[in-house]
Amino acid sequence: MLILPLIFLIIVLFVATKFFVHEASEKIFILVFSVSTIYYGILGPWYWQEYRNSTYVGGYWGDQFPLVVFSFMAVYLLVVTTISVLGIKSKNPINFKDTIDITPLSNILHIFIGIGFISCGYAFIVGGALIDNSLAITDDPLVLILFQFSDIPVGALLYWAASKGFDKKWFLVSMLYIVFRIWVGLRGMLAVFLGTLLIFIFIQTKKHKFATRSLMVISGICIVALFSIMTIARVKFSGLDLDVLSYADIDLLLYGLFAETNIVFGLASCLKVFGDSVPFVGIQPFTDVFVQFIPRFLYPEKDLYGHLKEISWWVGYSLESQKSGTAPPFFGEYYVAFGWFGLIVGSVIYSAFVVYLLKFIRKYSVTKNQYIMGAALVAVFIGFYYFSRGSIAQISKGMIFACTPYFFLLKYQSKIGISKLKSK
Repeated sequence: MLILPLIFLIIVLFVATKFFVHEASEKIFILVFSVSTIYYGILGPWYWQEYRNSTYVGGYWGDQFPLVVFSFMAVYLLVVTTISVLGIKSKNPINFKDTIDITPLSNILHIFIGIGFISCGYAFIVGGALIDNSLAITDDPLVLILFQFSDIPVGALLYWAASKGFDKKWFLVSMLYIVFRIWVGLRGMLAVFLGTLLIFIFIQTKKHKFATRSLMVISGICIVALFSIMTIARVKFSGLDLDVLSYADIDLLLYGLFAETNIVFGLASCLKVFGDSVPFVGIQPFTDVFVQFIPRFLYPEKDLYGHLKEISWWVGYSLESQKSGTAPPFFGEYYVAFGWFGLIVGSVIYSAFVVYLLKFIRKYSVTKNQYIMGAALVAVFIGFYYFSRGSIAQISKGMIFACTPYFFLLKYQSKIGISKLKSK
């Protein structure tokens, strides 16, 4: 069942990138989106069928897997086709500068990084104290807010690397940020940061290409291994419990590798339940984007993500499954809103938004490094991170805090006189 979808995906990928998509940034996105589709939409069902009997938190969903895989392939075709149609048509190379002096932007860059690290420090100290006292970080609203601000260094550090290079100060600051992310056990932005860097270095390396790219492949494997270990051994605000690895067998290690693919159950729940057992939720997922920013003291009865709670409850028909927080892929939320019509229209809008962001990157990048880094950030954040987190409300916060610093600095450099170069 799963070989045919893989062949289909490879054919679509080849045809699109060979004949229709010519812009480097769009090819980067499509490649990342293809990897996500293979991991979640093909290898995910394979793993849960072969090793877990298509069961998760007490619910069996094997009979829904053919429709789940079909949905992944349909969305893949829709996204790639839309990008091919709406994407950049110019085949002319961009006249990039080799280097750029961002000294006039240094203060803003330092402010972004400073705010981010102050937020990291507060979230680390206060959040850790809450956990030590058997409380949840949700008991302190300020911790939740500053956890969002702790995403700011992602975009700021990537802009720094793209514009000034990897100097010693950048390595020191980046290592501190990576250690923070590992220690608190939050992998999402760590994946965005490291994944973007890997793609950038792999594409932009100029010297010793074979050795450098081989090292990047090895580094990618190591990062995947790290995330797998974090799945089974992380202790929030305490790093990793490596003792767990001493008795980890192949089944546990495989679970660490494929645990994220449990979104197939979230999607199965969406497709079977909504429009049948429960009604579609309409615009609620999209109004949550704005409602989430209203302080609770102004709106005490605020109740967000009701559709996500519904999805996770139906996965196992229990409170346990609801607490698991199992979500669908990004297009599952479009289905929950308006059925198949919502899935189709939502996927087209998703693709159009990607094209818009890539055109923005192309327009305001002064050097090729800025262009490739920006394209890689969009690809990893939208094509991988958002792919598996089916909540546009939650993902919008990540977009604002993690990606906006990069976009802002790109645009602001043209405002202060750093030349914006156009296509030949």
